[in-house]
Amino acid sequence: MTIEVWLLKFKVSPVYLTIEASLMLACWSLKFPLLGARLYRAIIMHVSSLVEFRSSPIHGIGGFARNDVASGTRVIEYVGEKITAAESLRRCEQNNEYIFALNNGLRLDGNVEWNPARFINHSCEPNCEAKPDGERIWLVAIREIRTGEEITFNYGFDLEDYQDYICHCGALGCIGYILAEEFFDHIRKQKQFRSEH
Repeated sequence: MTIEVWLLKFKVSPVYLTIEASLMLACWSLKFPLLGARLYRAIIMHVSSLVEFRSSPIHGIGGFARNDVASGTRVIEYVGEKITAAESLRRCEQNNEYIFALNNGLRLDGNVEWNPARFINHSCEPNCEAKPDGERIWLVAIREIRTGEEITFNYGFDLEDYQDYICHCGALGCIGYILAEEFFDHIRKQKQFRSEH
């Protein structure tokens, strides 16, 4: 039985992998490199059954829809290490941009190798949004997504140092920076003021 068949047969859902299970997988990878690497690839493929990862015209690697995806579908879970707010601040000061706030005061650091969702790119006109569900974060389709279309969501950055985060999403309504939608009008007004003066 192949690893892929084993995952499906026993309904192993790597989406629910805990940090402990991921560390165990990492140990297996060290002890049995070929088996560990194959198991890791199988898990990533199983986790991302709706998404394939490849080179993106937006930035680096991106996630693309394997099939048509209906609005409201949970596309992929954003997983990572649960950390305190203080640890989150420390990591943000080290330019870690993969951290989400959870409902319980904890933070989720998605800058881990077992989180393929970290490759999903920002767009000013996204087709998904990040939705918290208890201690979990899901990227959920906010409209129909066609096969082959890049999966995107708005990263929700604030105005602090926003000019350091240039957006390359290519959307018709691209604001030019990676920002939360609530700041779009502010940036548009700034651009208009500059063009008039």
